[in-house]
Amino acid sequence: MSVVSRWKEHLCNLLNRPLHDPPDVLVAEAEAAILDADIDTHPPIVLETYRAARRIKAGKTPGACGIYPEYIRYGGHTALTALNELFVQVWKQEVVPCDWR
Repeated sequence: MSVVSRWKEHLCNLLNRPLHDPPDVLVAEAEAAILDADIDTHPPIVLETYRAARRIKAGKTPGACGIYPEYIRYGGHTALTALNELFVQVWKQEVVPCDWR
């Protein structure tokens, strides 16, 4: 097994492990906490994906998927909408795909 494969496996196991019941102290503190209405906890919207895409620098090497940053930045409405749908799916599932590490 290559070093990269081993790290990928390790991070997938580390970051996507099953949840355990939190300690009672933590549950009590969470129930007593005051929610901060200024923190947005909704899934990302397409506008946020557009803004992030505009900040991508050109001339970088492609990632592990082989996609050049320019493809994302200049992909247009269809590409950025599809990308946003993927982000929303990850947000709702609360699991980051192993290929993203």
